[in-house]
Amino acid sequence: MKSIFLETVKENYYYELETRNSIFGRLQLNLAVYTVFFAVIAYMVRVVDYKSDTALILLFYFFTLFCLYLVSISSFFSYKTLTRMEYKLIPSADRLNEKYKSFAEYEKEMVQYNKDHNQNFPVPCREDKMSEYLLNSYSICATHNSDINEKRRQWNQKALVFLVLSSIPLAIAASIFAICDLDASSPRKEFAIQNVSQNSKLNEINKTLLEIGKKIEPSQYIEESIMCDEENVKVPPPPPVSPSTKGESVYSTEDIDSQDVVIPNEDGGNDS
Repeated sequence: MKSIFLETVKENYYYELETRNSIFGRLQLNLAVYTVFFAVIAYMVRVVDYKSDTALILLFYFFTLFCLYLVSISSFFSYKTLTRMEYKLIPSADRLNEKYKSFAEYEKEMVQYNKDHNQNFPVPCREDKMSEYLLNSYSICATHNSDINEKRRQWNQKALVFLVLSSIPLAIAASIFAICDLDASSPRKEFAIQNVSQNSKLNEINKTLLEIGKKIEPSQYIEESIMCDEENVKVPPPPPVSPSTKGESVYSTEDIDSQDVVIPNEDGGNDS
């Protein structure tokens, strides 16, 4: 009977530990929704057109601030669910081993005591003592962890309730922003957002170019055009050079006395 009860308490102990992990997983969903809400609100506030109707802008900011108020309450309960919660665990394996050895040693001492003093005191079984110790440990830890998980469930439920409520004013603010066209960068606006600094710089450059153009005299344009025309005239290259008609003589590398040398005359005759 004791073993069945021990198994039941043991299962309850591990169930509470699994519940702790599941609650933490639910809180991650809350954190993700908070991030989405803040991103949407930051975008709308950044691009809101303050030239629109003042009443619409005030109404938009009213629902936006009300949404942030509800989100802050939800965040507070989520923070309480995450922090300042201490769970109890059973002793480590080394501690359990030491405890079992102490029960075994006590059992031996009682047996030896009855034997030495001729007494008949009941000798506790080490297994029963260890089971009782585990039962008490599991019971204490499971009860404490169950109370902690119940508090965390309640706080998480409150966080979810305020998170759902905060989505209502956020939806209203987003509807006003979209339907009333409060987006300053909307293409339906008559005038798009202009960069004033760039436009002023372009105007200054345009004025400077006009002033420079007025200072240049027309005669300078004429002189420059004439110079350009003269430079563009191509000078023809010199005519080809005519070949020389002067007579030529050829010398051989052999002895000049051993052969006859023919020297042409200017009138076409040959001198020997």
